[in-house]
Parts: sequence; C-alpha cells; structure tokens
Amino acid sequence: MPLALSSYAGLSTLGDDPELLNLAWTLDERHHLSVDVLAVVAAALRAEVTDGLPSVRSYLVQDPYGEEILGPAATGPLGAAGPVAITCGAGVGPLLADLVRLAGGAPLYIAGDVYPDLPHWAQRAGSHCVTYADRMPQIRAAEVTVAMHAENALALGAVLVALEHPALSPDLFIDAAAVGELCDRLAGHGVPVIVDESNANYWPPEFSCARLVASTPNLVVVRGLSKAYGLGGLRLGYCLSRPETASVLRGVIPPLLASSMSLALGSTVLSLGDVTGPLRERIRRHRAEVAGLMREADVGTPVAASEFLPYLLFGERPEQTRAALHGLGVLAKLQPVWSAEARAPQTVCRMSVPLDDGRMDRLRTLVRRR
Repeated sequence: MPLALSSYAGLSTLGDDPELLNLAWTLDERHHLSVDVLAVVAAALRAEVTDGLPSVRSYLVQDPYGEEILGPAATGPLGAAGPVAITCGAGVGPLLADLVRLAGGAPLYIAGDVYPDLPHWAQRAGSHCVTYADRMPQIRAAEVTVAMHAENALALGAVLVALEHPALSPDLFIDAAAVGELCDRLAGHGVPVIVDESNANYWPPEFSCARLVASTPNLVVVRGLSKAYGLGGLRLGYCLSRPETASVLRGVIPPLLASSMSLALGSTVLSLGDVTGPLRERIRRHRAEVAGLMREADVGTPVAASEFLPYLLFGERPEQTRAALHGLGVLAKLQPVWSAEARAPQTVCRMSVPLDDGRMDRLRTLVRRR
C-alpha cells in the first residue's frame, strides 16, 4: 500500500523552473501568513545561541512527551480549556503510525476518505480497515449519517475509529459537532476516535475539535506544523486528549520523540495564535479562479474540496489530467488517496493553487496562450 510521500518520487523538480510551473505541491504558503514565521524562528534560534543553547542541552526526562513546554501554546489558541493533555511526537505521520497500534490487530473503522498512510500502518500492525461500504455497499458516501457510521463501526467489530478533519472533500464531519456526536455514540463501547487535523491549520482555531476534548474522553485530536506554517522540518506533531486517555496513548507512543529544540520553537510559533487568516482568504480566492482556468483549458472538473485546502483534486482520468497539465507547462502529481467507498487506495491528480501573485500570473499566461 502506498504512502502519501510516494507522490513525490517521480517529480522532475521540487521547485519552479523555466519550463514548468511546479504545482505538484504548495511552495508559497508561508508568504501569506499574518506573521513571518521564519523570522520568528530565526529570532528564537539567535536567542538560543545567546543564552548558551539551553534547549540543545536539555534532555526532557521529566517532560518526555513535551506537555509542559507545548501544552499552553497548543491548547490556549484552540480553546481547549479544562482537563486536556498533550502528547508530542516526531510529526503527525509517525504519531498516526503509533496510534493505529491501539487497535491491537482488530479492525479499524475509517469514516471518509483519508491519505493512505494510516491504512498502511494499520495493515502493517496486523489490523485491517473497514468502512460503511463493508456493510452497505449500495449506499453512496454522501448518504451515510453519523449514526450509520457509529452503527457500522460497532457491527464490524472496530475498536478504533479514524477520520480527517477537514476531509479531502466536503463531508459529514466538516462540523466539529458531528465529530462530537460520533464520539458520544461510541463512548459507551470504549471506542476511541482519532481525528487527524493536519489540514485544520488552514482553518480558524474555532474550527478545531480540540475544544471538545475536555468533555469527550474518547476523542484524540492530532495536529502538526507542516501545513500552512511550512515548518514540517521541525518534525513536531501533538495529540490533544483527556489525561486518562493520554496514559493509554503513551502506551503506544514512545517518549522523547520530539526534540527539545523543536518543542521550544513549536511553542513559540503556536503562541502567535491564528496567523493563517490572510492565507485562507487568498486560497479561497485563487482556488476559485484556478478552477475556472482549468475549465477554460478543458483540463477537467476538480472534485468538490473543503473550503480552504490549497489544491484541486481531479478524480477522473488522473493520468490524462496530469499529462494535459504538463502540456500547458504545469507540473502536477499523482496522489494516492484511500477511498472509503472503494475500501482501497485510489489515485487522483493533485494540482496546488499558486498563491504568490507572480506564480498566479504565470498560470494565467500558460492557460491563455495555448
């Protein structure tokens, strides 16, 4: 089963070049935050040197999951008040790879389409993924209710439920209240719900399910600093859960995965609060125009996608779509996605939305000169 990272394997370049506008991934998100996060990180690193490298010299044996360092910065801006614990790791992907081991070889229920990594690691851990389609193959994904997801998860013997918030396309769980309802329906059966909020960085803080954690003992929210912030190189991800749930998570997540330096920098960045407002408005505006340009170029119609995701996905004829874009002078990529309806990985063509004005102008020129 492929990992999301496999989509980079065949790319001829990771940047723009004279021949191709690289829209295989998003290169220009950080430029449109309300704060220059790289300048903030640089200042923090200079202070680290001036102060004698306290983070580098620190070995957090008394805070092995980074809760004391990251906790206030991670919970406050998201409104996660009350008894909330933080469990840190080396990025969202590694955390998910550990968390699927909570299934212990039993089925893991996936509510909606997800990136392929979690199903991959579940399979490697001896579990298999199930969805509503295992019981209701005649039902379309858009027709499945929260109650049906909970019923199917229990009927299929799942001991763990996972979903992405936001999902790759508009879905039942775009509203945090629906996630809360799912948790409530499963709580009496002792089934945890893991919510991957990697992409939630593009949304306002109140979008997050983190504010439900204190009152929802079976909810685990996983977030990171890669999307929107462009700080994936820090290798820092974190889980928000109730303290009693955190003790269970720490049975499968090793301690000391997040470096002291990453935790210090992450705390500094998260303390800035909501810095993505200008970015999400630019994404919304540019994505609508790019979708129109694709129709104008007769490339194809993208699938409906969640509001602030900075890319378009083409589900039909992905290879041909990628080739058509290449013919325009645009580099896109083939992205594996695990489909709940198909219960297997499928391939879509992903085209990121150019955010810088110069790159957007270049796309307009490429489309209109054809």
